[in-house]
Amino acid sequence: MRLPGESTPTVGNGARQMPDTRQLHRLQEMDLGIAARQAELAEVTARLADESEITDERDRLHKLESDLASLATARRTLERALGGLEEGLQRVEDRLYGGTVTNPKELEAAEDERRFTVARRGEHEDKLLDVMVNIEARDALRARAERTLQRLEAERPGLVEEVTKEQARLTAELTALNRRRDGLAPQFEVTVSALYESLRRTKGGTAVAVVEVDGVVLAEASS
Repeated sequence: MRLPGESTPTVGNGARQMPDTRQLHRLQEMDLGIAARQAELAEVTARLADESEITDERDRLHKLESDLASLATARRTLERALGGLEEGLQRVEDRLYGGTVTNPKELEAAEDERRFTVARRGEHEDKLLDVMVNIEARDALRARAERTLQRLEAERPGLVEEVTKEQARLTAELTALNRRRDGLAPQFEVTVSALYESLRRTKGGTAVAVVEVDGVVLAEASS
């Protein structure tokens, strides 16, 4: 179908042409190009502002450092407790084997105390071993997170430079396309422009399809 306000077809090089049709198609190509670059520009701008990878790795490093600090406190506490148990065990064994205790009941009580102290020492040693294993594992993770963070921070300036150039290129292309569109759009009658804009909104940006049938260039509203 013809769009309202189209010029009468003219013949040239064996094909009849509709100037408004060709111009509308040009306008549409510009609008599609503008929309594509706007989407690219939005994506590039988001990438430029996005430091989530660095932030996440920094948070991960801080969490590991906090875990290591807590584990170090637990280790010191267990080591102090073990030191106290060792001292207590030494005193009990001195009483048992030093000849100072001869009463059978006292000897039995001292032996019970020794067994209890040895058991508690074993429990604390197991806990301390578990803490030390956790410290070693988290320290390895901390070192890896630290290296990753350093790499990401070192790469960030280059990435910003690259994305900034891409942003500048897209902005320049968008400015040029908008300037060309501003020069083309006023050529159309108000009714043609209104129909075009209405179709473009309802048809996903494609308002006009230009086809050639038997050498005749036609304009059709997008279906």
